[in-house]
Amino acid sequence: MRDDAFLDRHLEKEQRLIGASTSDIETMHALENVVADFKGLRDVAREEARLADLSRQPEVKKALARERSDDEAELGQLREVFDLEAGLQNADTRQATLAHLHARLGSLARAANAPENSPGRSQARRVLRVITSGVGERIEDLEYRTLLEQYRQGPR
Repeated sequence: MRDDAFLDRHLEKEQRLIGASTSDIETMHALENVVADFKGLRDVAREEARLADLSRQPEVKKALARERSDDEAELGQLREVFDLEAGLQNADTRQATLAHLHARLGSLARAANAPENSPGRSQARRVLRVITSGVGERIEDLEYRTLLEQYRQGPR
């Protein structure tokens, strides 16, 4: 059973977010959310048209490319650490792997604790949060888990 009043309130809220957005890329993401959430439930033709228009603008295309590049860099950092973590199980290379992880985590921590707000600092904080938050399910190595505790990032 569909709750039309709920849908209307939610759509209204999303439309306010679109109106309050301060950049074309923020507006585009908000429009994407509205279209994905409400297409077939409400008339979102206006939002779809605006989304199509924004997606053709060169500056928006560049911003989206930067976002994708940043996302890929972040995933690459996570993949590197997760690959190293898998190497902890090999007794022959465990100590070298642990040292490499220590160095990599230290580098991320320095970036995460930089005094100036920057995309690199934000990215390092996100990467450290992902690495430290799921370690209990991924890794049984107590020495490594203890090492990770010193790099745990709280909410910012």
